[in-house]
Amino acid sequence: MESEKVGIKGAKGLGVRPLIGKQDGALNFSMSVLELNPGGHTPEHSHDREEQLFVISGNGEVKTEGGSYPLESGEVVFFPSGESHQVSNPNSDPFLVLVVIN
Repeated sequence: MESEKVGIKGAKGLGVRPLIGKQDGALNFSMSVLELNPGGHTPEHSHDREEQLFVISGNGEVKTEGGSYPLESGEVVFFPSGESHQVSNPNSDPFLVLVVIN
C-alpha cells in the first residue's frame, strides 16, 4: 500500500500508510507507517494515549519538550500520554517510521 499524502495543519512532506486502526475494529490501538520526505515533518503535537516509534529506515530527528535528538534506523522512541513532540527529516533521503498509538 502506498503512503497517502496528508494535509495535516503544520505538516510538510508527510505521507501516512495506515496498517491497523478503527477501520479494523481496533478501538484503542493504531499502527501506521509515516513517510517523511526530505525536509518533511509532522506538526508539533501530543496524544491522549501513549505513542511508540520504530525507525524503519533513514535518519531523522525528534523534538520533544526536553530537546532535539537524532534518530537512526532501528531506534525506538516512547512518548508518554500528553508529551508534545515533532518528528522531522532534515536529510536528503526518505525517512520511514512505524508508529503505534495505544
